[in-house]
Amino acid sequence: MMSVLLAGCVTHNATPDDTLRNSLELGRNVLYSEDRPEIILQEKDQSTTISSKEDFPSKPMVSPDGLKLAFIAPFEFELSGEIWLYDYIGNNTKKILSSDDFSSDHSPKRVFWLDDGHLLISTGNKYGTIPSTRQLFVYSLDSGKMQEKYAVQETQHIASITLEESLIQLSIETYDDHFMEITGTRNVNFPIRKFLE
Repeated sequence: MMSVLLAGCVTHNATPDDTLRNSLELGRNVLYSEDRPEIILQEKDQSTTISSKEDFPSKPMVSPDGLKLAFIAPFEFELSGEIWLYDYIGNNTKKILSSDDFSSDHSPKRVFWLDDGHLLISTGNKYGTIPSTRQLFVYSLDSGKMQEKYAVQETQHIASITLEESLIQLSIETYDDHFMEITGTRNVNFPIRKFLE
């Protein structure tokens, strides 16, 4: 009798395959192509469109826990972008920042995950062809608030943003007064924790 009860109480730990099946991964079950920008969740024989090509979505960024996607839509020249969040557990997509949350002449340019609850958002000019990524904001999923954390001068442009381990690495270009030539480039690093304060 005792052996029957013990056999019934056996627990099974999740295998790495189970964990993979229950998370999002770009290129595995989250499909996106630069040529035909749409975000599709592909699971077994079923595909779900998270954001269609008519929405002009950016490449989605997967949260560190693999349970959420963040993306900009529309992500198209001279259109006002908005920040969207897809929640894998709840299977829903919602707009978390509208174009009204940014100044009238600015739009989001890139979005990154700092951790599972915070997004790093770069913004720049909505109109024109001059490089213009000048501000970095952090958005908290818990509070729903966005706070500016870094800005460059009018003649500068944040050319690249890289997240490495616990660092945010920026490459900043400085232009002449007419934005015709780059007069200098410098790299700046910040601990991610500083942006989360």
